Amino acid sequence: MSRRPDPARLREARHAALRNRLVSDGLLPEQADRWIGAWAERVGEPESAAEFDAAYEWIVSELAGGVRR
Repeated sequence: MSRRPDPARLREARHAALRNRLVSDGLLPEQADRWIGAWAERVGEPESAAEFDAAYEWIVSELAGGVRR
């Protein structure tokens, strides 16, 4: 019998992966959290892998444009 994935745990893992990716790009953990929060305010909490990828792309483009959070 296969286990069903827990959506909350998947979301937590994706959130942690996004945060870690941003930190490895040079952001401080607190900055990464603020940027993820800014994305969530803009379009809602990301749920799927594609939404987390879109959040990353948006954050990187905002940072490239010189926006500070």
